[in-house]
Amino acid sequence: MAVTVGDAQKTFRDSIGQAASALRVGDELGADVQMGPVISKESKQRVESLIAAGIAEGAGPVVDGGNTKIAKHEAGNVIKAPGLD
Repeated sequence: MAVTVGDAQKTFRDSIGQAASALRVGDELGADVQMGPVISKESKQRVESLIAAGIAEGAGPVVDGGNTKIAKHEAGNVIKAPGLD
């Protein structure tokens, strides 16, 4: 969680969204991968449920990584920003 004041809110939100969207997500053994999967199916479900709870409470996601599939690891526990396949 981050608390921002005034104009910093939009600047911070946009910056953190751009940084998250730029991460190379995938098989953690890949040389160019910056972030691998969460540790288990249960962990993925927990993260996704926390995201859903935030949205239900009125938050707007900056990036959406739900239901992500990585080629050759379709059953993996990956959460990432869209468009990073």
